[in-house]
Amino acid sequence: MEYFQIVDINGKPTGDIISIDELKKNHGVPPEGTYLQVVKVVIVNGKDQVLLQKRSETKPVNPGVWGLCGGKVNLEENPIDTACRETSEEIGIDLDKDKLEYLCSYHNEKSVFSIYLIQKDVDINACKIQADEVERLDYFDLDQLKSIETEGLQWLENLRRRLSKGKKMDNAIRKATKDDADAWAEIIHNSAVQTYSQIMSSEYIAQHYNILALKEQFLRELVACDNGDNSCEHYIICCNGEPAGILKLGQPVARYSDGNNYYRDDINGFGEIKSLHIADKFKRSGVGAQAIQFAENRLRELGYSVSHIWVKQGNPNAIEFYKHLGYEITPYVNPNTNDKAPSVVMEKSLIKENVAPVQTTEIEEERY
Repeated sequence: MEYFQIVDINGKPTGDIISIDELKKNHGVPPEGTYLQVVKVVIVNGKDQVLLQKRSETKPVNPGVWGLCGGKVNLEENPIDTACRETSEEIGIDLDKDKLEYLCSYHNEKSVFSIYLIQKDVDINACKIQADEVERLDYFDLDQLKSIETEGLQWLENLRRRLSKGKKMDNAIRKATKDDADAWAEIIHNSAVQTYSQIMSSEYIAQHYNILALKEQFLRELVACDNGDNSCEHYIICCNGEPAGILKLGQPVARYSDGNNYYRDDINGFGEIKSLHIADKFKRSGVGAQAIQFAENRLRELGYSVSHIWVKQGNPNAIEFYKHLGYEITPYVNPNTNDKAPSVVMEKSLIKENVAPVQTTEIEEERY
Protein backbone atom coordinates (compact mmCIF):
# COMPACT_ATOMS: atom_id res chain seq x y z
CA MET A 1 0.00 0.00 0.00
CA GLU A 2 1.21 3.52 -0.78
CA TYR A 3 1.79 5.99 2.05
CA PHE A 4 2.47 9.72 1.83
CA GLN A 5 4.00 12.25 4.18
CA ILE A 6 1.83 15.04 5.52
CA VAL A 7 3.58 18.42 5.22
CA ASP A 8 2.92 21.99 6.34
CA ILE A 9 2.47 24.98 4.05
CA ASN A 10 6.27 25.25 3.62
CA GLY A 11 6.60 21.61 2.55
CA LYS A 12 8.14 20.57 5.88
CA PRO A 13 7.06 17.08 7.08
CA THR A 14 4.79 17.19 10.14
CA GLY A 15 5.68 13.64 11.17
CA ASP A 16 2.26 12.30 10.18
CA ILE A 17 1.54 9.98 7.26
CA ILE A 18 -1.57 9.02 5.32
CA SER A 19 -2.34 5.96 3.21
CA ILE A 20 -3.73 6.06 -0.29
CA ASP A 21 -6.88 4.31 0.98
CA GLU A 22 -7.44 7.04 3.57
CA LEU A 23 -6.97 9.67 0.88
CA LYS A 24 -9.50 8.01 -1.39
CA LYS A 25 -12.06 7.89 1.45
CA ASN A 26 -11.52 11.62 1.94
CA HIS A 27 -11.75 12.40 -1.81
CA GLY A 28 -8.00 12.99 -2.08
CA VAL A 29 -7.93 15.69 0.60
CA PRO A 30 -5.48 15.49 3.56
CA PRO A 31 -6.52 16.46 7.12
CA GLU A 32 -7.60 20.09 7.50
CA GLY A 33 -4.69 22.52 7.77
CA THR A 34 -2.19 20.08 6.26
CA TYR A 35 -0.93 19.34 2.78
CA LEU A 36 0.43 16.63 0.52
CA GLN A 37 3.78 17.15 -1.21
CA VAL A 38 3.49 17.01 -5.02
CA VAL A 39 6.25 17.25 -7.63
CA LYS A 40 5.80 18.36 -11.24
CA VAL A 41 8.39 18.29 -14.05
CA VAL A 42 8.66 20.91 -16.80
CA ILE A 43 10.36 19.25 -19.79
CA VAL A 44 11.61 21.79 -22.34
CA ASN A 45 13.16 20.95 -25.71
CA GLY A 46 15.81 22.83 -27.69
CA LYS A 47 13.12 25.06 -29.22
CA ASP A 48 11.95 26.20 -25.76
CA GLN A 49 8.73 24.20 -26.17
CA VAL A 50 7.12 22.52 -23.14
CA LEU A 51 6.13 18.86 -23.24
CA LEU A 52 2.65 18.33 -21.82
CA GLN A 53 0.53 15.23 -21.36
CA LYS A 54 -3.21 15.13 -21.88
CA ARG A 55 -4.78 13.37 -18.94
CA SER A 56 -6.90 10.32 -19.63
CA GLU A 57 -10.64 10.94 -19.92
CA THR A 58 -11.12 8.23 -17.27
CA LYS A 59 -9.24 10.18 -14.60
CA PRO A 60 -11.56 11.34 -11.78
CA VAL A 61 -9.71 14.67 -11.47
CA ASN A 62 -9.18 17.00 -14.46
CA PRO A 63 -10.01 14.41 -17.16
CA GLY A 64 -8.85 15.39 -20.66
CA VAL A 65 -6.85 18.36 -19.33
CA TRP A 66 -3.25 19.09 -20.30
CA GLY A 67 -0.61 19.02 -17.57
CA LEU A 68 2.94 18.22 -16.50
CA CYS A 69 4.37 14.86 -15.53
CA GLY A 70 4.48 14.32 -11.78
CA GLY A 71 2.67 13.14 -8.70
CA LYS A 72 2.66 12.78 -4.94
CA VAL A 73 5.89 12.20 -3.03
CA ASN A 74 5.76 8.75 -1.44
CA LEU A 75 6.89 8.08 2.11
CA GLU A 76 10.71 7.93 2.36
CA GLU A 77 11.03 9.36 -1.16
CA ASN A 78 12.57 12.76 -1.96
CA PRO A 79 11.15 15.14 -4.61
CA ILE A 80 13.88 14.37 -7.15
CA ASP A 81 13.19 10.64 -6.87
CA THR A 82 9.47 11.31 -7.33
CA ALA A 83 10.10 13.43 -10.42
CA CYS A 84 12.11 10.65 -12.03
CA ARG A 85 9.74 7.85 -10.99
CA GLU A 86 6.55 9.59 -12.13
CA THR A 87 8.02 10.62 -15.48
CA SER A 88 9.20 7.07 -16.11
CA GLU A 89 5.83 5.59 -15.14
CA GLU A 90 3.69 8.07 -17.06
CA ILE A 91 5.60 8.50 -20.34
CA GLY A 92 8.41 5.94 -20.22
CA ILE A 93 11.28 8.46 -20.16
CA ASP A 94 14.27 8.23 -17.79
CA LEU A 95 15.53 11.56 -16.43
CA ASP A 96 19.06 12.41 -15.28
CA LYS A 97 18.70 13.46 -11.63
CA ASP A 98 21.72 15.76 -11.87
CA LYS A 99 20.08 17.77 -14.67
CA LEU A 100 16.85 18.49 -12.81
CA GLU A 101 16.73 22.13 -11.70
CA TYR A 102 14.43 23.54 -9.04
CA LEU A 103 12.14 26.14 -10.64
CA CYS A 104 9.53 27.26 -8.08
CA SER A 105 6.97 26.23 -5.46
CA TYR A 106 3.35 27.09 -4.76
CA HIS A 107 0.39 25.60 -2.94
CA ASN A 108 -3.36 25.20 -3.16
CA GLU A 109 -5.86 24.12 -0.53
CA LYS A 110 -4.54 20.53 -0.34
CA SER A 111 -1.04 20.30 -1.85
CA VAL A 112 2.37 21.98 -1.83
CA PHE A 113 3.87 21.78 -5.33
CA SER A 114 7.60 21.71 -6.11
CA ILE A 115 8.29 22.36 -9.79
CA TYR A 116 11.46 21.10 -11.44
CA LEU A 117 12.85 21.91 -14.88
CA ILE A 118 14.85 19.73 -17.24
CA GLN A 119 15.97 20.70 -20.72
CA LYS A 120 15.74 17.56 -22.83
CA ASP A 121 14.72 16.74 -26.40
CA VAL A 122 12.18 13.98 -25.90
CA ASP A 123 11.00 12.06 -28.95
CA ILE A 124 7.25 11.77 -28.43
CA ASN A 125 7.06 8.77 -30.74
CA ALA A 126 9.54 6.90 -28.56
CA CYS A 127 7.55 7.47 -25.36
CA LYS A 128 5.62 4.65 -23.73
CA ILE A 129 2.61 6.32 -22.18
CA GLN A 130 0.67 4.91 -19.25
CA ALA A 131 -2.74 4.42 -20.88
CA ASP A 132 -4.81 4.78 -17.69
CA GLU A 133 -3.03 8.07 -16.89
CA VAL A 134 -2.15 9.68 -20.22
CA GLU A 135 -4.07 10.00 -23.49
CA ARG A 136 -1.34 11.64 -25.58
CA LEU A 137 1.69 13.95 -25.54
CA ASP A 138 2.48 17.15 -27.41
CA TYR A 139 4.87 20.10 -27.38
CA PHE A 140 3.61 23.67 -26.93
CA ASP A 141 5.23 27.06 -27.42
CA LEU A 142 5.10 29.18 -24.26
CA ASP A 143 2.67 31.61 -25.91
CA GLN A 144 0.27 28.74 -26.70
CA LEU A 145 -0.08 27.53 -23.12
CA LYS A 146 -2.71 30.02 -21.99
CA SER A 147 -4.96 29.12 -24.92
CA ILE A 148 -5.35 25.46 -23.93
CA GLU A 149 -7.08 23.88 -20.96
CA THR A 150 -4.43 23.02 -18.37
CA GLU A 151 -4.18 22.00 -14.73
CA GLY A 152 -2.55 25.34 -13.97
CA LEU A 153 0.31 27.56 -15.14
CA GLN A 154 1.61 28.95 -11.84
CA TRP A 155 5.12 28.00 -13.00
CA LEU A 156 4.98 29.70 -16.41
CA GLU A 157 6.44 33.11 -15.52
CA ASN A 158 9.26 31.45 -13.58
CA LEU A 159 10.00 29.38 -16.67
CA ARG A 160 9.98 32.44 -18.92
CA ARG A 161 12.53 34.18 -16.68
CA ARG A 162 14.69 31.07 -16.52
CA LEU A 163 14.77 30.62 -20.30
CA SER A 164 15.28 34.30 -21.06
CA LYS A 165 18.22 34.95 -18.74
CA GLY A 166 20.41 35.16 -21.84
CA LYS A 167 24.14 35.75 -21.88
CA LYS A 168 26.24 35.82 -18.76
CA MET A 169 26.01 39.15 -16.97
CA ASP A 170 28.91 41.15 -15.55
CA ASN A 171 28.00 41.01 -11.86
CA ALA A 172 29.62 42.92 -9.00
CA ILE A 173 28.86 43.49 -5.31
CA ARG A 174 30.12 46.70 -3.67
CA LYS A 175 29.66 48.65 -0.47
CA ALA A 176 26.58 50.88 -0.60
CA THR A 177 26.91 54.65 -0.19
CA LYS A 178 24.44 57.47 0.39
CA ASP A 179 24.29 57.94 -3.39
CA ASP A 180 22.57 54.52 -3.56
CA ALA A 181 19.66 55.58 -1.34
CA ASP A 182 17.12 55.92 -4.15
CA ALA A 183 18.01 52.56 -5.74
CA TRP A 184 18.14 50.85 -2.33
CA ALA A 185 14.66 52.06 -1.37
CA GLU A 186 13.10 51.36 -4.76
CA ILE A 187 14.40 47.78 -4.93
CA ILE A 188 13.10 46.93 -1.44
CA HIS A 189 9.75 48.66 -2.06
CA ASN A 190 9.09 46.86 -5.33
CA SER A 191 10.18 43.52 -3.90
CA ALA A 192 7.95 43.90 -0.84
CA VAL A 193 4.90 44.89 -2.89
CA GLN A 194 5.40 41.93 -5.21
CA THR A 195 6.20 39.29 -2.56
CA TYR A 196 4.47 40.37 0.64
CA SER A 197 1.07 41.40 -0.71
CA GLN A 198 -0.36 37.93 0.04
CA ILE A 199 0.99 37.71 3.60
CA MET A 200 0.84 41.30 4.90
CA SER A 201 -1.85 43.93 4.89
CA SER A 202 -1.68 46.65 2.27
CA GLU A 203 -1.74 49.21 5.09
CA TYR A 204 1.36 47.70 6.71
CA ILE A 205 3.25 47.58 3.40
CA ALA A 206 2.28 51.18 2.62
CA GLN A 207 3.49 52.36 6.03
CA HIS A 208 6.72 50.37 6.39
CA TYR A 209 7.79 49.75 2.80
CA ASN A 210 7.13 53.12 1.22
CA ILE A 211 10.12 54.53 -0.65
CA LEU A 212 10.59 57.63 1.51
CA ALA A 213 10.65 55.66 4.78
CA LEU A 214 13.03 53.07 3.35
CA LYS A 215 15.36 55.76 2.05
CA GLU A 216 15.43 57.56 5.40
CA GLN A 217 16.09 54.31 7.27
CA PHE A 218 18.96 53.43 4.92
CA LEU A 219 20.60 56.84 5.38
CA ARG A 220 20.24 56.62 9.18
CA GLU A 221 21.93 53.23 9.16
CA LEU A 222 24.82 54.55 7.07
CA VAL A 223 25.30 57.44 9.48
CA ALA A 224 25.36 54.94 12.37
CA CYS A 225 28.02 52.92 10.54
CA ASP A 226 30.11 56.06 10.03
CA ASN A 227 29.83 56.72 13.77
CA GLY A 228 31.27 53.32 14.68
CA ASP A 229 28.26 50.98 14.61
CA ASN A 230 29.70 47.83 13.04
CA SER A 231 26.64 45.63 13.59
CA CYS A 232 25.71 45.59 9.90
CA GLU A 233 27.12 46.21 6.44
CA HIS A 234 25.24 47.37 3.35
CA TYR A 235 25.95 46.25 -0.21
CA ILE A 236 24.61 47.00 -3.68
CA ILE A 237 24.46 44.12 -6.17
CA CYS A 238 25.15 45.32 -9.73
CA CYS A 239 24.60 43.67 -13.12
CA ASN A 240 26.25 45.31 -16.09
CA GLY A 241 26.63 48.43 -13.97
CA GLU A 242 22.93 48.62 -13.07
CA PRO A 243 21.63 48.18 -9.48
CA ALA A 244 20.11 44.69 -9.38
CA GLY A 245 19.66 44.05 -5.68
CA ILE A 246 20.54 44.95 -2.11
CA LEU A 247 22.24 42.94 0.64
CA LYS A 248 22.60 43.63 4.34
CA LEU A 249 24.53 41.38 6.72
CA GLY A 250 26.18 41.40 10.13
CA GLN A 251 25.57 40.75 13.79
CA PRO A 252 22.21 39.28 14.90
CA VAL A 253 19.82 41.23 17.09
CA ALA A 254 19.79 39.84 20.63
CA ARG A 255 16.49 41.45 21.63
CA TYR A 256 13.70 42.75 19.45
CA SER A 257 11.70 45.94 19.90
CA ASP A 258 9.12 44.08 21.99
CA GLY A 259 11.87 42.96 24.38
CA ASN A 260 11.67 39.31 23.39
CA ASN A 261 14.39 37.03 22.08
CA TYR A 262 13.04 34.74 19.38
CA TYR A 263 16.39 33.22 18.50
CA ARG A 264 19.18 31.47 20.38
CA ASP A 265 20.15 32.67 23.84
CA ASP A 266 23.82 32.31 22.88
CA ILE A 267 24.45 33.88 19.46
CA ASN A 268 28.22 33.90 19.72
CA GLY A 269 29.58 32.81 16.33
CA PHE A 270 26.26 33.30 14.54
CA GLY A 271 26.19 35.84 11.70
CA GLU A 272 23.04 37.07 9.99
CA ILE A 273 22.02 37.81 6.42
CA LYS A 274 19.65 40.59 7.41
CA SER A 275 18.14 41.51 4.07
CA LEU A 276 18.33 40.36 0.46
CA HIS A 277 16.14 41.76 -2.31
CA ILE A 278 16.61 41.25 -6.04
CA ALA A 279 15.00 43.52 -8.63
CA ASP A 280 12.42 41.63 -10.69
CA LYS A 281 14.33 42.27 -13.91
CA PHE A 282 17.31 40.29 -12.60
CA LYS A 283 15.56 37.35 -10.96
CA ARG A 284 16.46 33.93 -12.38
CA SER A 285 19.84 35.32 -13.48
CA GLY A 286 21.80 33.74 -10.61
CA VAL A 287 22.64 36.99 -8.80
CA GLY A 288 20.74 35.97 -5.66
CA ALA A 289 22.79 32.81 -5.22
CA GLN A 290 25.98 34.79 -5.90
CA ALA A 291 24.95 37.33 -3.28
CA ILE A 292 24.44 34.57 -0.70
CA GLN A 293 27.88 33.14 -1.48
CA PHE A 294 29.38 36.63 -1.11
CA ALA A 295 27.56 37.13 2.20
CA GLU A 296 28.75 33.79 3.56
CA ASN A 297 32.36 34.56 2.64
CA ARG A 298 32.11 37.99 4.28
CA LEU A 299 30.57 36.51 7.46
CA ARG A 300 33.50 34.06 7.60
CA GLU A 301 35.91 37.00 7.33
CA LEU A 302 34.11 38.64 10.25
CA GLY A 303 34.69 35.50 12.35
CA TYR A 304 31.25 33.88 12.21
CA SER A 305 30.93 30.09 11.93
CA VAL A 306 27.18 29.93 11.16
CA SER A 307 25.02 32.00 8.80
CA HIS A 308 21.35 32.44 9.56
CA ILE A 309 18.46 34.26 7.93
CA TRP A 310 14.86 34.99 8.91
CA VAL A 311 12.46 33.79 6.19
CA LYS A 312 8.73 34.47 5.97
CA GLN A 313 6.80 31.23 6.52
CA GLY A 314 4.31 32.35 3.87
CA ASN A 315 7.03 32.58 1.23
CA PRO A 316 7.71 28.94 0.17
CA ASN A 317 9.73 29.98 -2.89
CA ALA A 318 12.29 31.71 -0.67
CA ILE A 319 12.42 28.73 1.69
CA GLU A 320 13.12 26.39 -1.24
CA PHE A 321 15.77 28.79 -2.54
CA TYR A 322 17.70 28.73 0.73
CA LYS A 323 17.26 24.97 1.10
CA HIS A 324 18.88 24.59 -2.33
CA LEU A 325 21.85 26.59 -1.03
CA GLY A 326 22.29 24.36 2.02
CA TYR A 327 20.18 26.16 4.65
CA GLU A 328 18.04 24.18 7.09
CA ILE A 329 14.84 25.21 8.87
CA THR A 330 15.18 25.54 12.66
CA PRO A 331 12.54 25.56 15.42
CA TYR A 332 13.04 29.30 16.01
CA VAL A 333 10.01 31.34 14.95
CA ASN A 334 9.22 35.04 15.36
CA PRO A 335 5.45 35.62 15.24
CA ASN A 336 6.12 39.21 14.05
CA THR A 337 2.98 40.56 15.62
CA ASN A 338 3.34 43.89 13.81
CA ASP A 339 3.18 42.59 10.24
CA LYS A 340 1.19 39.40 11.07
CA ALA A 341 3.63 37.40 8.92
CA PRO A 342 5.63 34.92 11.04
CA SER A 343 9.24 34.24 10.13
CA VAL A 344 11.36 31.16 10.72
CA VAL A 345 15.14 30.97 11.08
CA MET A 346 17.17 29.01 8.53
CA GLU A 347 20.79 28.20 9.33
CA LYS A 348 23.91 26.98 7.51
CA SER A 349 27.37 26.07 8.80
CA LEU A 350 30.14 28.28 7.43
CA ILE A 351 32.92 25.85 8.30
CA LYS A 352 34.73 25.46 4.99
CA GLU A 353 34.85 21.68 4.78
CA ASN A 354 31.08 21.48 5.21
CA VAL A 355 30.24 23.98 2.49
CA ALA A 356 29.27 22.62 -0.92
CA PRO A 357 29.96 24.64 -4.10
CA VAL A 358 27.13 27.04 -4.90
CA GLN A 359 25.30 26.61 -8.21
CA THR A 360 24.48 30.15 -9.24
CA THR A 361 22.64 29.83 -12.52
CA GLU A 362 19.32 28.19 -11.94
CA ILE A 363 17.14 29.58 -9.17
CA GLU A 364 16.25 32.93 -7.71
CA GLU A 365 14.59 33.88 -4.48
CA GLU A 366 11.36 35.82 -4.36
CA ARG A 367 12.69 37.60 -1.26
CA TYR A 368 13.10 36.25 2.24
